[in-house]
Amino acid sequence: MSSYPEEIYEYEDPRPLARWLNRILYLCVIEMALELALTIIPQYLLAYRMNNADGYFRYLKPVKIMNESRDALGVFYWVFLVLSVLMVFIWLRRANENLRSFDQIKVRFTPAGAIYWWFIPLMNIFRPYQIMGELWRGSLALIKNENSDNENLLFRWWFCFLACAICVKITTHTLTENPAATATIIIFTTLAQLSYLTSALTLIKITRTISDAQAEYYARQA
Repeated sequence: MSSYPEEIYEYEDPRPLARWLNRILYLCVIEMALELALTIIPQYLLAYRMNNADGYFRYLKPVKIMNESRDALGVFYWVFLVLSVLMVFIWLRRANENLRSFDQIKVRFTPAGAIYWWFIPLMNIFRPYQIMGELWRGSLALIKNENSDNENLLFRWWFCFLACAICVKITTHTLTENPAATATIIIFTTLAQLSYLTSALTLIKITRTISDAQAEYYARQA
C-alpha cells in the first residue's frame, strides 16, 4: 500500500482484467481478419475472374454474399470496439494504481489522467504513448526485466494505432468527396485493417507483459 497526497492506493491483481481485455481484443482481431478477407477476395474476383461474361455471372452471387457478410460484420466490430475501449481504460487505471501502490518510482500520470488524456485533442497524439511507456518502464524495472528500456513494442503498437486512424480518415473523406475513387478507398481500407490487426495483437502482448510484471513483483514482496 502506498500513500500519495491525494489518495491511498492498494495493489490489485491486474491479470484477470488483462485476460478479459485480451479475449475481447482477440475477438476484434478475428472480426477484422474476416472483414479484411471479405474485402480482398471480392476485389480479386472482380479484377481477375469477372472480366468476362462467363466469370461475371459465375461469381456475381458469391461476391454479393461476401459484401453483405462484410457489412453485417460491421455491427460486431462496433460492439467489440466499445468493449475493448472500456476494458483498456479500466486496465490502464488499475495498472497505474498498482504502480503507485508499490511506491518505488514517482508516477507522473494519475489514474484519471491515464484515461482523460485520450480525449484531449492534439495531446492525445502522444500522451497515450507516454502513459503506456510509463507503465511499461516502471513495471518491468521492478523485476529487473532487461526489456524495461526497450520500447520497440510500444512504438509498433502506437504507430499502427495512429496509422489506422489516419487511413480511416482518408477513406471517410474519399467516400464523401469522391465515392467513385474505388481503388483509393480499397487501398486505405485495407491499410487501416492491417494496421488495426497489428496494433491490437501488439497491445495484447504489452498488457500481458505489464500485468505479469506487476503480479511477479507483488508476489516477491508478499
